[in-house]
Order: sequence, then C-alpha cells, then structure tokens
Amino acid sequence: MSPGELVRALRRRWYVLVLAAVLAAAGAVQVLHPTQTYLSTAIVVVKPPVTDNQPNQLANLQPPLAAVSYAAVQQLDSPAGAAELRAAGSAAPTG
Repeated sequence: MSPGELVRALRRRWYVLVLAAVLAAAGAVQVLHPTQTYLSTAIVVVKPPVTDNQPNQLANLQPPLAAVSYAAVQQLDSPAGAAELRAAGSAAPTG
C-alpha cells in the first residue's frame, strides 16, 4: 500500500479519524484536569494504662512484657531453672 492509497482510504473513512480525535481529546482532558483527590490523616496516641502503683500514665516505669518474657525464658533455660523444674516434677527442656 502506497502513501497515496493510505490517504485516499483515510479520506473515505473520515468518520474513523474524527472518532479517534474525539477520544484522544477526551483522554487528554482527563489527564490534564484530573478530579480532585482528598487525603485524610489521623494521629493515634497510645498511652499505657493507669495502674495502682503508677498513677501517672506517662511515667509508667514497669518493664515491657517482652523484656519480662525474655528474662523468664532465660531463667528456664539456665541450669538453675532446669533444676527447679526437675524439683517440681517436670522434665527439663531439651534442646
């Protein structure tokens, strides 16, 4: 197909070119002028609970649960912890 034949075919199908141009213009308008998007943010503050021995929530000096749990696991893995478990009638952990 030569360029001249292509031009003649496009002239015969002019409505296809007009439709393509309208669709391209509609897409360009959407890209150049997008709809407004709103962004919402929130800040959540988590405070420790009030306890009887520490009424000030922000000065709670109790150790976190993870530190207490880690100390308990270390105690149970020690030879003294294994001996205490055997004395209580439990089998010592193997590992």
